[in-house]
Order: sequence, then structure tokens, then C-alpha cells
Amino acid sequence: MTYRQNHAPLLLIELMISIFLFAASAVALVQIFAAADKISTRARNRSQAATMLQTAAGAYFAADGDPAQTAALLGKVWDSPEAVSAGDQTSGETLTFYFDEDWNSTGSSDSAAFLLVIRFQPDKEEPQPGSAAVTISDADGDELLTQTVTQYEATRTEVSP
Repeated sequence: MTYRQNHAPLLLIELMISIFLFAASAVALVQIFAAADKISTRARNRSQAATMLQTAAGAYFAADGDPAQTAALLGKVWDSPEAVSAGDQTSGETLTFYFDEDWNSTGSSDSAAFLLVIRFQPDKEEPQPGSAAVTISDADGDELLTQTVTQYEATRTEVSP
């Protein structure tokens, strides 16, 4: 008597193992792509923040360290004529500019994803403009993207009669 073996269960087991390996590979690839997208977005934001920082520092120097002129220059550059400005005697003036997720200037903090803050620190001993701290962070203040402190020193020329 000859017995014939049925190979169907082995084929089903092999097929199930193949499907499991394919599904595990797909999950791993989705996680890798999600992490790559997150890293790419973060790098884009840091790069854009560095560009904004350079623009703000350049406007600060072009305005000879004057907060009002700096706000006017940056308002024209970012189409934001109403920069939020606050100031007091001890800390100097502060300018805040708001940007959405695509780094377009926005006029309010409601739709802002990022904010650029310039804190002017006047030189207490000299009537000349002092330094400015520029910080760029997300709107929640959870992540600081970039920051710098820049100092304006006016060149002094003496004129002889």
C-alpha cells in the first residue's frame, strides 16, 4: 500500500512565513521613512532659521543698531509692517516677528509656528546702540532653533576744525 503525502500544509506554512516577513519589512520601512521625514523637516527648519537669523542681524547692522529702523527694515523684508514691539527701561526694546509653518510672515501669534525675537540691550554708559540677542524658536517655545548675540559698534570719527 502506498501512501500519498499531502504537501499543502507545508506550502501554507511557507506562505505564512513569507507574508509575516513581508509585513515586518513593510513596518520597518514605514518607520524609517517617517523618521527620515521628521529629520528632513527639522533640518529644513534649522536652515531657514539660520537664514532668518542672518537677515535679522544684517538689518540690525544696516540700521546702525537702532530698534525702530531695524523693525522698519525687517517689516519691509518680511511684509510684516506691524512687528510686535515692547520695551522697558531695564531690558531695552524687544521685537517679535511671527512665521507660519512654511516660514511666511504672519501678523499674529495665533497662526504662528515659529517666532523670531530680537532683544535690544542698549549700552548704559554710552549713548551709542549696544547689543542685540536674536533667538528663533517654535511658537510653543519648546525648541530653540538658533540664537546669537550681536554687538553694534559705531565707528567714531573725529573731525578737526
